[in-house]
Amino acid sequence: MDFLRKKFSLEALIVTRGSQGAACLDESGFCEQPGFPVVVKDTIGSGDAFLAAYLRKMLVGENAAECLRFACAIGALAATKSGGTPTIGELEIETILKPKSLTNN
Repeated sequence: MDFLRKKFSLEALIVTRGSQGAACLDESGFCEQPGFPVVVKDTIGSGDAFLAAYLRKMLVGENAAECLRFACAIGALAATKSGGTPTIGELEIETILKPKSLTNN
C-alpha cells in the first residue's frame, strides 16, 4: 500500500476486503477495520455503499479509522439486502455500530 500511495502521490489508499473489512493508509498512518458479521443476501452495491459512507464521514472531518468503521458497517448492511440501491435505516446503522457487550458464559 505504501508503494502505491507514494508512486501515484495519493493522499490516501483504501483496500476493501469484503467480509474481512478494509484497511487505509494515509498521512496519519495505517488503520484496519474488521468486517461486520452479517448474513449476505446480495453483494451488488456494497462497494458503492462503502465508498459513499467513507466519503460522507471524511467530508465532515472524521479520522480514517472512524471513516472505515462507518463504511464497513454500511457496506455490510447493503449486503444484507437485495438490489444495488437498498434502503438502510438509521436504526440498522445504530444497531450494527453499537459496541457488543462481553458476557461470561
